Amino acid sequence: ALAFGNDAYEAFLAKTGLHPSVVALRDSSLVTRLSLEMPASCRSAPISCGLGALATLLIALAACQCLCGRRQRRAGKKRTGNRKADSKATKTGIVRGSNKAGASSSAKSGKQGKGTTGRGGNRSGGRLRGASEAELRVDDESASMGRLLYEHVMMTWHICRVAASLPLHVIGALASSTGSSRRTSSKMDKSNAVTADGRGIGGDDGGDGGGDDGDGDGRSDGDGGGHGAKSRKVARKAEAPTHPRLLATMKGFKEGVMDASLSQDGNMAAAVSSDRTLRVFCGLLHADEGRRPAPLMVNLPLDHATACALSANSRNVIVATDASRHILAYTITPPGHKSQKPGLTLKREFPPEGRSAHSRRVCVAQLAPNSSFILTVGTDGDMHVRLWTVTGEEIAVVENKQFAQHSASISADSRLIAIASDSAAPNRNVALRRGQVPVFEVQYADRERTKPTGLQLVLNIAGHTRGINDVSFAQDLVHLALGSKDGEWSVWRTDVRYDLNVEAKEHARAAAPHAPFERVALSPFAKRLVGASASHMSIIDVRTGRAIETLLTGHGGISALDFSLDGVRVLSGGSDGRLRLWRVEDDCNAGTV
Repeated sequence: ALAFGNDAYEAFLAKTGLHPSVVALRDSSLVTRLSLEMPASCRSAPISCGLGALATLLIALAACQCLCGRRQRRAGKKRTGNRKADSKATKTGIVRGSNKAGASSSAKSGKQGKGTTGRGGNRSGGRLRGASEAELRVDDESASMGRLLYEHVMMTWHICRVAASLPLHVIGALASSTGSSRRTSSKMDKSNAVTADGRGIGGDDGGDGGGDDGDGDGRSDGDGGGHGAKSRKVARKAEAPTHPRLLATMKGFKEGVMDASLSQDGNMAAAVSSDRTLRVFCGLLHADEGRRPAPLMVNLPLDHATACALSANSRNVIVATDASRHILAYTITPPGHKSQKPGLTLKREFPPEGRSAHSRRVCVAQLAPNSSFILTVGTDGDMHVRLWTVTGEEIAVVENKQFAQHSASISADSRLIAIASDSAAPNRNVALRRGQVPVFEVQYADRERTKPTGLQLVLNIAGHTRGINDVSFAQDLVHLALGSKDGEWSVWRTDVRYDLNVEAKEHARAAAPHAPFERVALSPFAKRLVGASASHMSIIDVRTGRAIETLLTGHGGISALDFSLDGVRVLSGGSDGRLRLWRVEDDCNAGTV
């Protein structure tokens, strides 16, 4: 009516057949207001003409849909009549066939006649049942046709009502605020100019409309192209932690990392996950340059690992399994080997089949720095500490008189072993004098320390009111770092005359910046302490006790933290299935004297 006038509108309605829905739409108050109450300035506007044409097109489509529905309904009635006629003819044929069968059965005698009549009766009854089912299907189809027609009519009515209300609101807003429209158009011109110049919200190529982005929101970090999945992938990449100290992120695990170990030279990292895989990442010295070969991977048979550790020469990796509680020793063939293919080879598994290293889960499996023994520590009720030879023979076993065990650390000279323990149930305080970190001395049969024979408790470090989450020895053979559940960390000196019952001396202590440290790592000469909680990692100056910097790790839950021998890099692993290599020291000679 706005675009072509009321006369053309009435002629159009006359040609459509005046369907009840069209009549209701014509007589509605909304269409009356739209055609009679609009000012003349709005009727002559180009925008109003275009919107009126759009409304006319929608009404025409609705009318055509109604006419098509009428034709379909007529065709459906014809098909229904034909089906009813066919079913009637079928019933007539069945009755005639049953009469002939009865006549023939009466002509026959005895048992044979009875059998024939029975079979004929059953066959006719089955056909009658089929005819009734056909009638039911015809009735259902006719009912569904009626419902479909009703849905089409109602959908057409709603479309027409929305199409008629849209021009009313748009044209009224344009007619009432001309100045606002001018300001809006000027802003649109400016935004288009910015988009053409390539500096919109979307970045260098995206513009402020998002370009060809599937989401169309223009916030695709400057890509501006592709589909919605691509933009979502870019958003996920943006959520990953980015920091100048982050050197590399190692991926590949489908589930969380259970434990990880960094080689002494910082060139190799090994990690195990609950997805039943062991992965060894090589070439980490050039991680900041982006050159890193594919990791070496092996699937653990029907089990996942709970602990792992690299040897001092980075040629072997020790793994402790969860269900069988066995110790697996793998030989590493790194990429670039001349005669052998890169990979992991299972060299030894112990104890023998039918036995287990511990009665409960193994939380620590480490190879001594001098490669003279393997240390395993139990948890979840198993409070034993065991030493094994590299061939899988048990050397010694000691029961730790504590409530729980969490981790362990071996000194660089393979002489002392510290165990992180709880002396009381969780959320219960203990006395400060109560020792919670037993330190065992490894007994050797020779001066070269190649033949270990047993373990002896020499120190029991106290000083915290809650349990100890983690311990870490420095490479200087003196300092030992503790991370406690009471929210504090401490560093202790172990170079005392423990043979004369002299206790360890406290070297430094302070509170954790955010949350109690779940994992701690001490630099080679106890200059820096790195402590990590669920999502934060803090670099602390041990001398002053202050946090130099606190980083967001992005792990969501920390499970491993390990220093390199040069004191420059730290490896972290967590429940997000990622390993991250960090630079915690700017001086490349931090670990040398």
